[in-house]
Amino acid sequence: MTITSINVKENSPDLNPVDYCICGLMQQRLYKTPVRDTIDLKKRLVDTWASIPQCVVVEAVDQWTARLRACVKAKGRTSAPVINRFF
Repeated sequence: MTITSINVKENSPDLNPVDYCICGLMQQRLYKTPVRDTIDLKKRLVDTWASIPQCVVVEAVDQWTARLRACVKAKGRTSAPVINRFF
């Protein structure tokens, strides 16, 4: 078996379950109403993170393999069109 290298940024959101799933969900919840100040933002971050069910996190991690394959198929280029079919 030969393993070939592709040019993929190590911080690619395609490959990070927290970036591609959890952050979007948190943003939706955090900004339903305007944030008053940094204290309000910190409280919302903690409360929002605590309110996300573990099953959502598990599902995001479970989809990582499919996202990785899509990224490889796209040869490291932005794979959003291929990736978005998972959500």
